[in-house]
Amino acid sequence: VYLAEDDKQGFFVNNFALGCITTNKEIELPIGTRIYRNYDAKYLDRLSKSKTVRKIEVVFTLQELEGEYQLEIIDSENNHLKTTNILKDFIEKSSPDYEERITETLCKLGNTLFVCEQVNLDLKKQYFIPLSELKRSRNELLAELTKSREGQEPIRTARKTVAINNVPNILVANLKAEKLLNIDKNVVELGYSEDAPLMRTRYCILRELETCLKTIELAQPLYLKDDKNTFELKFDCSKCEMTIC
Repeated sequence: VYLAEDDKQGFFVNNFALGCITTNKEIELPIGTRIYRNYDAKYLDRLSKSKTVRKIEVVFTLQELEGEYQLEIIDSENNHLKTTNILKDFIEKSSPDYEERITETLCKLGNTLFVCEQVNLDLKKQYFIPLSELKRSRNELLAELTKSREGQEPIRTARKTVAINNVPNILVANLKAEKLLNIDKNVVELGYSEDAPLMRTRYCILRELETCLKTIELAQPLYLKDDKNTFELKFDCSKCEMTIC
C-alpha cells in the first residue's frame, strides 16, 4: 500500500527477489514513494488455522501411601483436590517406560478447560496401576475441579483499599489518579504524548497464537488495527511483556 494524492492505493506482489518487487499490475510511482506491506498471505493462513484456546494450567502428583496410590491435582490458582485408590500387585520386573506411560496418560486432558504443565511421580516401587483406572481417577478430579471453579465468585462487588508502591510516574497523570493511589506527587493534568505507551501487559497475543518470538521469527513491526486506529506492538521477550503503543 502507498499514499498517492492523499488517498491510499495498493497492489499485490507476485515476487520479491534481489531487492526488487514484481507487482501484479503496471503502476507508476514517483521516486521516493514509501511502500508498506500490510498483507501477508502465509501469516494470515497460519492465523486462520490456529485454534487459540485459553486453558488453565494444572499439576498432577502421583504418590504411594501405605498400599494406596494418591493422585492430586493443583491448578494455577492453587485449587487442589485428591483421590486415592488401592494399589494392585507389585511388579517385580522393572519396565523402562513405566513412568513415561503414566505421565503420558495424565497429560492427555483432551477437550477440557485444562492443560497439564507438570507431572510429579513419587512411587517407591513399581506397582501395576491399570491405565484405565488412572484415567478414571484423572477424569474424576478434572470434573470435581471444574465444578469447584464454577462455584467460585470471580467478581468482587465491593471495592477494597489497596496499597500500591513504586508506581511509575507515567501512570499518575492527574489528580484523580493521585487520589486513587493515595500518594502525593503534586501532579497536573497531562496532555497527549506520542512517546507514552497505551498499555503494557504480561498477556502476549503472539504466545496465544502459538507464534512466540522465542521460537518463531516474524517480520516486525506488528500492529493491532480497528476501524479507526492502528496500534504498534512491541515485545520484550526477556520479561515476557507486550507493549501497545
